[in-house]
Amino acid sequence: MIVWRPITAAFWSPINVAESENYGAELSLKYDKHFGTHHFSITGQYGYTQARDVEKNTQLIYVPEHKFVGSIG
Repeated sequence: MIVWRPITAAFWSPINVAESENYGAELSLKYDKHFGTHHFSITGQYGYTQARDVEKNTQLIYVPEHKFVGSIG
């Protein structure tokens, strides 16, 4: 696991401080429909991620456990 630690007041550096375990799954869906000359589309994505600090058994910060993304056009 990499964390950012301050080296000076204005400079931070990444440091490898522990071990992490990562796994997950992703799902994508898309629906298209045509109405004459018009086109309608809906897309959606879902991601599940387990990124755990092995020592503390906690989810790593800045790594979302669940992520949803969608669009309509």
